[in-house]
Amino acid sequence: MKRSTVYAVFILMLALLAAATWIAGVKRESERPFDIGDLSGADRDAAETAYRESGTPEDLAGLLKILCYRYKIEGDETVLPDIRTYGQELLDMAKAQTADLEKMDENGDILQILNVIRSTGAK
Repeated sequence: MKRSTVYAVFILMLALLAAATWIAGVKRESERPFDIGDLSGADRDAAETAYRESGTPEDLAGLLKILCYRYKIEGDETVLPDIRTYGQELLDMAKAQTADLEKMDENGDILQILNVIRSTGAK
């Protein structure tokens, strides 16, 4: 075999290995369980009222946790428009640097919530 053929096969094998690694990583990330605690007894209306009165990113994140729990764990798809709307507000706060998502992310909950928000189409 020519040296150029050997190099071409080697590069092709490296590309296939890189693609397989990337696909496996994406699949593993998508299979990660949604676990932000048990919010089955959380009062959505109280959280929504608290956010409307205070307007703080922390109250907004609390409301989003409840909404995401209802969607991902309880299967309530009627909350999707609210997740998109409130999620966009949180993303806008982060872009405007009025919300520090790193400080709010105590248990890794914010990352899980952001994944749900982005899956609804918020940018």
